[in-house]
Amino acid sequence: MTRNAPTGRILKNDYPSLLMVMFIALVWILPILGAIFGFLPKRRGGGITDVDPTMLTVMIVVGVVVTLLCGWFASKRIADVKRIISSGPEVTGQIQSIDFYKDRGRVEYDYEYEGKSYHAGNAIWKNRETTALNDGDEITLILDLDNPSRAFIAALYT
Repeated sequence: MTRNAPTGRILKNDYPSLLMVMFIALVWILPILGAIFGFLPKRRGGGITDVDPTMLTVMIVVGVVVTLLCGWFASKRIADVKRIISSGPEVTGQIQSIDFYKDRGRVEYDYEYEGKSYHAGNAIWKNRETTALNDGDEITLILDLDNPSRAFIAALYT
């Protein structure tokens, strides 16, 4: 059975994936604002700091490096989730705990595969789909065949 995990659903529910993409956007805000307005707010004490060409160059270099690193990690994570969702076997599991702090959370679950018991979990974003999950719920999981101790909740990614 081949399943599809749209990138949008991965970013909507998977905390590490969206966090890396958001960090890329965040790191570009300062050089863009500095280039447009020619100044940035000071870190302490209020006021503004003029942006000189050297500072702007450093911010752009940092932006490029962060974009390359986080972009690579995000694309690897998204591709990994897509691979697991598209080809992994389904098993039934049970949520052991789900906790949220502000806009993020963690869900922990137990399941069995080929006679062995596993405990796994995922960092998730708080949204309508994830807040519908409750402790003790029976869920369908999709396992990583290369590492059966890694699983994703099917309803969040398909």
